[in-house]
Amino acid sequence: MIFTAYFDESDTHGPTPNVVMAGFVGTPYQWERFDKRLAKLQKRHGFSIFHSTEFKARKGEFAGWTDEQSKALIDDLVALVRVDSQYGACFRGCLATWSISFRPEAPPARSTSCLRTATRMLATAPESSMT
Repeated sequence: MIFTAYFDESDTHGPTPNVVMAGFVGTPYQWERFDKRLAKLQKRHGFSIFHSTEFKARKGEFAGWTDEQSKALIDDLVALVRVDSQYGACFRGCLATWSISFRPEAPPARSTSCLRTATRMLATAPESSMT
């Protein structure tokens, strides 16, 4: 079975000792369905790319949005993910602990550690959760 994963990280460029990575893994069919539904959602809400930093600050495509518009978009994004049932994963950890776990002599980048953890999680996921 072939999977495609999309992950994004946070806290990897600053001085924080923690790192967070979250994303979704799905089959080509799941992503095809997701992309079609996302395109409709983008058109309905009037945005092209969802950047959470811009969304939270109400900048860029989200400038001038009301609380009601913002809540409606988040509700629709959550529903989109639930309907298409990709396998979701979120990881948070202490960079020092993760670095020791993977290669104490040459700690990997924070995102590399998260991706390795995600891969391990995917490898142990029940196949029924991926269809």
